[in-house]
Formats: sequence, structure tokens, C-alpha cells
Amino acid sequence: MANVHEIDVEWVGEVFCVIGDRLRLDWLYDRIVDLPRADRWDALARNALREDVEAEHRAIADAVLRGAGATVDAEAAFDEWAGTQKAAVDRAHVLIQDITSRAVFDLATLSVALRELRTLL
Repeated sequence: MANVHEIDVEWVGEVFCVIGDRLRLDWLYDRIVDLPRADRWDALARNALREDVEAEHRAIADAVLRGAGATVDAEAAFDEWAGTQKAAVDRAHVLIQDITSRAVFDLATLSVALRELRTLL
């Protein structure tokens, strides 16, 4: 991604970290990894969700980096992008908070969380 945008690898890493933290993608990924794998289908579903979170993380990072222009601060770049997606970002935050407060981390709730994050792009 750094090559595509012709920017410093460390800055791309900072943007990834900010996105993971601010959108709770790291938390979501960890809950997916914790899903039970009782049979082959559980394992396949879990792997698919995990790959989808990774792909969404990359897509959001790409959007943030495209919109960053001369911005060199990862937090500011994220805030600038999130400002263009305010309603969707707010909905995603509310949904993740709801899932967190209910402490139900199953295939259904985590799939819905991922679906909400897909609306960001």
C-alpha cells in the first residue's frame, strides 16, 4: 500500500493502527478469532469473517490514505476521512458498543458488526 500511494511505510502502519483502534477493528478481529470451531463449517465461517475484517481494514486504510493529501498525522488523516462518513462511522460505533455491552460474541453479532463496517465505503 505504501508503494501504491508513494508514501512512507511507517506512516501507513500508523494509519492502520489508528483505524484499528478508532473503529475497533482489532477488537472485532480478536472476537472472531475467539469464535468456537466445533466443526469444519464453523472454522470456514470464522476464517471468512477474519479475512473480511482484514480486507475491510485495508480498504478503509486505502480510503484514508487517498484523502490524506499532505496530512502527515495519522489521527488527523483518519479524522478527515471519518468526517466525510460521519453518519456511517457513528452507526458503526453504536453497533460495536451495543455488542460489547451485551457481551454476546457469536457468528451472528460479529457478522452484523462487519456488515455495518462495510457501509463505511
